[in-house]
Amino acid sequence: MRILQAIEKLHADRLLEHVERLADHAFRGEAWEKAVTYLRQAGMKSLARSAHRQAITYLGQALTTLTHLPRTRDTLEQTVDLHLEIRNALVALGEITRTLGHLREAEVLAESLGDRRRLGRVLVFTASQLWLMGRPDKTVETGLRAVAFTTEIDDVALRAGARFTLALGYQALGDYRRAIECLNSSLQSLEGDQAYDRRAGIAVVSVLCHAWLVWCLTEIGEFADAFDHARKALQIAEVTNQPANLVFAHRALGLAHLRKGELEQAIPALEEALALCRGAELRIPFDVTAGLLGHAYTRAGRVGEALLLMEQAVSDPASTGSANHPLLFAYLSEGYLVGGDVDRAVAVAKRALDLARQQKEGGNEGWVVRLFGEIAVLRDSPDCTVAEQCYRDALDRAAELGMRPLIAHCHLGFGKLYGRKGKRVQALDHLATATTMYHEMDMHFWLEQAEAELRGLQ
Repeated sequence: MRILQAIEKLHADRLLEHVERLADHAFRGEAWEKAVTYLRQAGMKSLARSAHRQAITYLGQALTTLTHLPRTRDTLEQTVDLHLEIRNALVALGEITRTLGHLREAEVLAESLGDRRRLGRVLVFTASQLWLMGRPDKTVETGLRAVAFTTEIDDVALRAGARFTLALGYQALGDYRRAIECLNSSLQSLEGDQAYDRRAGIAVVSVLCHAWLVWCLTEIGEFADAFDHARKALQIAEVTNQPANLVFAHRALGLAHLRKGELEQAIPALEEALALCRGAELRIPFDVTAGLLGHAYTRAGRVGEALLLMEQAVSDPASTGSANHPLLFAYLSEGYLVGGDVDRAVAVAKRALDLARQQKEGGNEGWVVRLFGEIAVLRDSPDCTVAEQCYRDALDRAAELGMRPLIAHCHLGFGKLYGRKGKRVQALDHLATATTMYHEMDMHFWLEQAEAELRGLQ
C-alpha cells in the first residue's frame, strides 16, 4: 500500500503513464476501489492502442475486483460498463461466443437499474452481434429497439450508433435505400469531436457509417458519392491512427474501386487493409477484407493467390461471423471457375446460395444467382436454358432492390449468351442496355467489355 501511495505522490501529474503499476499495487494491497479504477484505466489504455488481449486481462481483473466491493448502484453501473468494454476487445479478436455472455450479463443489470442509456448501449452491441451471426432480420428488430431506447437520451454518439446497427441489418437484407437513410441520419448528428467517439465498438461510429455507405452506394451504382464517403472515412481514420478505423476506411476505398472495375487502385487499398488486420489481430473485419482482396486478385489473373486468400476468408465463421459470407463464397466459387475447376465452383456456389437464403441476404443472393448463370455458360456443355433463367432471376432481384451494377452485369450476361446462341437482335438489345448503364455509372472497365461484345456482333 505504501508503494502505491508513493507512486501516486511521485507521479501525481501523469498517473496514466504508470497506471499498470498502480493497478498491480492497488490489487495486491487490496485497495479495491483504487484497483478497479486503475485496472479499468489500464484496460482502456490497452484497448486504445489495439492491445486487445492485454485489455481483456486488465478489464477482466477489474470485473473480478468489483466483487470485493459492496453491491451499490455505482458498482453495478461499473459492472455493466466493464462487460461492454470487455465485449469490444473480444469482438476485435473474433471471440464472438464469449461476447454473448457479457452482453446478457450487462442487459440484466442495466434493466434492473432502469438505466436507459446503458440498456441502449447493450442493445446496440447486441444488434451488431446478431448481424455478425448472420441474422439481419433480428438485427433490424433489435436495432429498432435500440433506436427507440436512445431517441430521448442526450448522447449523440449512442443515438448514431443505434442507427448504424439498424443500417447493418438493412444492408444485409438488401434494403440499401433504407440503410443509406439510417447512415446519413447518423452522420448528420455527428459533429466536431463526436465524429471520433468509438463507443459503438472497435471503430468510431463516423468511420463505420462512411464505410457502410460506400458498400450500399456501390450496390446501387452511386459511385461518385461512394468515393466521397470513402475519402471522408480515410480522413477521420488517419486522424485517430487506430488500426480498426484504418482497416474499414482502406477497405471501403478498395471496395469502391473493385466494384467499379479499377483493379490497379483496388488492390493496394485492400492489401493495406488486410495488413492492418493481421498486424492488429483484428478478426472481425478480416473475412470480408480477405474476400474482397481475393476477388480482386481473381480479376487480375492471380488465381492461386486469390484462392488461398478466399479460402482463409470463409474458414472460421466462429471468430469472424458469417455476415456477407454468401458473397464471399460466391467470390471463391468464381475463383474456382476462372481456375478451371467447374465442379468445385458449382459446389461452393450452392453453399453460397443456401447460406444467402438461410441468412436472408437478399442482395448477396442476387449476386450468387447471377454467378450460376455464368457457371452454366462456361460449362463444357453450356446449359443456355439454365443460364437464361438464372440471369432472369438475378435481374428481377436486382431490379427489386435497385442494384444497378448487378442489373447491368445481367444484361451483359444476356448479351453474351444470346450472341453465342445466334440471337443477334436480343443480344444487341441487352448489350445496348448494359453499355448505357455502365456509361451512366462511369464503370469504364465493364463498359469496354460490353462494347467489345457489341463490336463482335457488328
